[in-house]
Amino acid sequence: YDFNKGIDSFQKAIENIDNDLDGILTDARRGLNFCEQMKADNLVEHGWKEGHAGRHDSAIEAFGKALDLDPLNQTALRGLGWSEYHMGQYDEAIQHFTTILEGKNSIHKRTLQDVYRGIGWSCYQKYDFNKGIDSFQKAIENIDNDLDGILTDARRGLNFCEQMKADN
Repeated sequence: YDFNKGIDSFQKAIENIDNDLDGILTDARRGLNFCEQMKADNLVEHGWKEGHAGRHDSAIEAFGKALDLDPLNQTALRGLGWSEYHMGQYDEAIQHFTTILEGKNSIHKRTLQDVYRGIGWSCYQKYDFNKGIDSFQKAIENIDNDLDGILTDARRGLNFCEQMKADN
């Protein structure tokens, strides 16, 4: 699939439509949106593959390009946040995780717990233990099961933040 070529073609078509009496402009805009969404989805998928392979610079670039096309893409924002976390860019990670929470779109519980865990671990790294505790508690509230160790990870983060807060 060549979504770039599709995007270019639909943009040129839109520029050359004088009126929308027969729905041609609407159809071209729908095609453009579809190509942009598919391109964004491919970039997000590539970003996650790069991040899982430890190539976080490349992941950040892919997620950024996806967000240029779809600024509120929760999966891209979440991937960007985790890649930034792994690069030690904790403020940026928190910002991108928080963007998901502030968005107008509904948030699936699985995404919500992942976002709160991301904020929690980023806050832990920044020594902001109160915010870390709050975030890990919210993550735990949104975990339905622990099939992949998510609850264990959130509890570990909560314990680390509580211990560090007590020690300081």
